[in-house]
Amino acid sequence: MDRPPAVYPLDRSWDLQDAIALACTLEAASPKAGNVHATASFGNMHFGHYAAAAAVLARVLSRPPSPSVGRCIWDAVEELSQRVGVNTSLGTIMLLAPITVAWSAARGHDVARLRHEVDNSLRRMGASDAEDVYRAIRLAAPGGLGQSATHDVHGPPPHDLIAAMAQAAPRDAVARQFTIGLADIFDVWLPQLDESARIAEDVQTAVCWLQVRMLAAEPDGLIHRKCGAAAAREVQGLAQQVLAAWLASTPAPPRSVRDILACPRFLQLDASLRDSKNRRNPGTTADMITATLLVRLLVGP
Repeated sequence: MDRPPAVYPLDRSWDLQDAIALACTLEAASPKAGNVHATASFGNMHFGHYAAAAAVLARVLSRPPSPSVGRCIWDAVEELSQRVGVNTSLGTIMLLAPITVAWSAARGHDVARLRHEVDNSLRRMGASDAEDVYRAIRLAAPGGLGQSATHDVHGPPPHDLIAAMAQAAPRDAVARQFTIGLADIFDVWLPQLDESARIAEDVQTAVCWLQVRMLAAEPDGLIHRKCGAAAAREVQGLAQQVLAAWLASTPAPPRSVRDILACPRFLQLDASLRDSKNRRNPGTTADMITATLLVRLLVGP
């Protein structure tokens, strides 16, 4: 990358517990379209739930490392269920678990080594990991889960979790990361976060830029699961309009939260994602943002 992000706290590296807490909190606090944030809530969920989840996940995921990704996911989901009581973070946990398991073996702030160890942690998963992940999903009970003819989470877990993830990979970015070693995080979204941070005056603005870039790039998996492919593509189209407008802005693109919240196209996108049942919440995109933030906060610029 040509130069590091200048936006605090992305401009330095943090220890694991602090990095997890920051990644979860920064994602949740930023005024992203369609998500819970500091000034927007859902009927049964508000920013306090996400702030509590950030504290819980920072503590649980930074414990002496579990030897397996599956056990790490189960421990975090179980603790979150007991302490927070609502599913704020299943997809986030599934992405953060291989990163946190890999971090102890990465031995230093090196993104290439971290990526290598993330891939190793996913390749080592076996039948016991699949069992832990399946019971974690059943406990969290994510919206729109439904049933599947093969690898159904309500049935017995598979011996090969990656094969089960591959079934959902074409329509869900979180599942796809398990099949590609989180390559989208490292190859696509980490550079895009840095580009967003070069534009923005503050980290919340950088996060909003990253969300719009992600939504414009592909349909959100949670919206697809809850509302279908057509609705997810409609949201993608709206995000593409927002991104095009921002990139073409003169004399400069939005650099602050105030700029973003004054953008009519962004407000239109946000309004289109909010309804009484929160069915168009772009939750998969939020999970991907948190994982990208965690990698940047761990390895530094």
